[in-house]
Amino acid sequence: DSSSTLLAVERESEIANAEPVGDTHETILVVEDDDDVRIYSTESLRELGFNVLEASDAKTALRILDHHPEINLLFTDVGLPGLNGRELVEAARRVRPGIPVLFTTGYARNAIVHQGRLAPGVNLLTKPFGRVELGGRIREILDMSENLSPGRYRALIVEDEPLIRMYLADVLQEWGFDAVQAINAR
Repeated sequence: DSSSTLLAVERESEIANAEPVGDTHETILVVEDDDDVRIYSTESLRELGFNVLEASDAKTALRILDHHPEINLLFTDVGLPGLNGRELVEAARRVRPGIPVLFTTGYARNAIVHQGRLAPGVNLLTKPFGRVELGGRIREILDMSENLSPGRYRALIVEDEPLIRMYLADVLQEWGFDAVQAINAR
């Protein structure tokens, strides 16, 4: 019937235009020297449901990273005073090797682009950006890193009983492990 088809199309459109949703257990560190951009970014992310910490320079950001192991993502401007954004990320990854990063810049993409392409693993959001665009990129990176995080542990489950094997896999995945299942040791 055409009315149910129209309703389904409207619902798909609503889902496609939905704002990205954060979780208060997901902590974002926003590092931006421009007060207006930092305030806009932190307020936008909080409104979307994320827990947000903020810093106006790299040194402050590194101190915050040291004291807040719960930080899930670093959102930093490329052009910071003192240590720039790339130097901040290098220092941050010495202590937190797998931390996902989203760079932002108001300059040409050349600030991070090498030979016409972004370096592998570099995520960039150019200014100006909107709340939905910012939240969407953060959500995308967090979801990717959740599945591909190099810091995750892997557990091998060797169990011939399928229900027990599935139960153990579920429990281990809830605890943050990648569970690999096998019926026997061969």
